[in-house]
Amino acid sequence: MRVLQTAMVVAAAALGSAVGCGTVTAPSGGATSGGGDGTSGGATLVGPAGSASACQPGVVSTYVPGTYQGATGAWQGVCVDDGQDLIGQYYDACFGDAATPAACTAFKTTSATTAACAACILTPVAAPLLGPIIDYGGFVGKNTAGCIELVDPGGLPCATAVQALTGCELQACQANCPVSSPASLDDYYECAQVADSAGCASYAATASCSQGLDGSPASVCDSAAFKDFYDAVVPLFCGQRATFDLDATTVYPPFTDAATPDASAPDAAADASDGSAALTVAIDAGPALGDAAYADAGAD
Repeated sequence: MRVLQTAMVVAAAALGSAVGCGTVTAPSGGATSGGGDGTSGGATLVGPAGSASACQPGVVSTYVPGTYQGATGAWQGVCVDDGQDLIGQYYDACFGDAATPAACTAFKTTSATTAACAACILTPVAAPLLGPIIDYGGFVGKNTAGCIELVDPGGLPCATAVQALTGCELQACQANCPVSSPASLDDYYECAQVADSAGCASYAATASCSQGLDGSPASVCDSAAFKDFYDAVVPLFCGQRATFDLDATTVYPPFTDAATPDASAPDAAADASDGSAALTVAIDAGPALGDAAYADAGAD
């Protein structure tokens, strides 16, 4: 189950003010469909741990994918404020090891800028357009489909397939395996894995396109760890296009057109003592159901 693989469990209290359903998320290290990292502690709830699950997939014979929910857009620039790392601050306050509902709410209510940044990063799964991270109502995940859509001009079919798988997994397991803790998140993961080889098998097969992204710019969309996905993809959605000062090396590796070399310093790279040039970068962050809440509940 690609999409929900890397997710985070959220305590119904912090994220809510940003999307209307208060939840503070803790990243969970996953291995199925979307985006958690298993390295965080404190407020972070890491999953899945592979515990035996008592819940089983429901019937999905009547499941029909809804209309594709597109990405909100690239380089929206809403998480930019006088050089502050708003994307990193939001992660620390709402998803990091020391995240708390109070810290998450404080970030979102500090100013109109932080509120807009939070809204760009996390979007509810039912939204018509999805940001980089999706709120599934009890957990959050990566919007792998949206990432593929933005990074790969020809990737819409794959993005649609990934989101369809997420939807099938959700229909099969969300009601039977409600998530409220790391252990229940593990159960959900296991349920989705079973569904991927049963009722959702046809969707899983089509969504396997996301596993063939290695070596392409879109490979970042299939990042196994939630934090890795967050750091690379949120800036693409909610940040500002990166820029170069000194050399032609891509500052944002997954997106080769994200930066433009400064023609006034063509030899700067050769002057760097450690073989790399100093770079000036301006990036920020920015996520619905298909790939967020649990890190992609569809194909990833």
